[in-house]
Amino acid sequence: MDYKVLKWQSYLLVAAMVGVAEVSASMTQGKWRYRTDSDGDMHGGVPMGIPNDKCDNAKDHLEVDWNNMTQDYQCLGSIYTNEKNPATIPAAQCTTLLDPPIHVCLPEPIAYRDPIPTSGAHRPLWAKFGEYRYLPKQRWLHNLEHGCAVFLYHPCADPEQVDEVRAIANVCLRKHIITPMKELSRETPFAVLTYGCKLLLPYVDADLIVDFLREHALDAPESSVTSDGQFGVGLERPAARLEDDKPGSICLDYFRQLEEVLLDGLPILWKG
Repeated sequence: MDYKVLKWQSYLLVAAMVGVAEVSASMTQGKWRYRTDSDGDMHGGVPMGIPNDKCDNAKDHLEVDWNNMTQDYQCLGSIYTNEKNPATIPAAQCTTLLDPPIHVCLPEPIAYRDPIPTSGAHRPLWAKFGEYRYLPKQRWLHNLEHGCAVFLYHPCADPEQVDEVRAIANVCLRKHIITPMKELSRETPFAVLTYGCKLLLPYVDADLIVDFLREHALDAPESSVTSDGQFGVGLERPAARLEDDKPGSICLDYFRQLEEVLLDGLPILWKG
């Protein structure tokens, strides 16, 4: 077996074992520390963004990450509705001690310690920005490393509130992903993720989401990568914004545009 393949497989094994016992050492990259005792390439020697038929070409072995099950994006029960009570909203969870961002070739599967991860191993090709019928975490985790915000909702989440998520994401920043995720609970059927941070929500609170994005979006080790991704399977709506995101520009026009929508009596932006 090729040495590089053995190398990134050993890194992945370390990341998976962290759920049982912490690795004694960590590697630092900027303000982030990674649960690994390796001092080598944090990506395991596999380059990003280069389609490769022997590793990741965004076409082959996709069933390893997602087997196209409809229950991953369709509601099979009743719609979740939660009372709008600020006291029920958990605080954002952030950490700078992260799982290493190993680039793992297909068809090797990737396992995660956290069902809703904010760091860890992922595929070399990241996803195009926008809204997906369904996008597996093995793709959007790479986007998080580039400073992207990922908006998740349970398939049974209130459709009107999902429309609010669409509006916030499209107005606030170009580098975003929207996708359903059945791992979310009935108590918190919405989530906004950035690199190392997650905000779980019982309902959509625009003020809270905007504050979270302004503080954490683009705060990632590879946020200087502004190019769109190479993976677009399941993409239904490309990101509406065309200009690159910059610090200070996140959600800059959100409340002004929302006010215009309300004053004009128009349907909410990017309504599904």
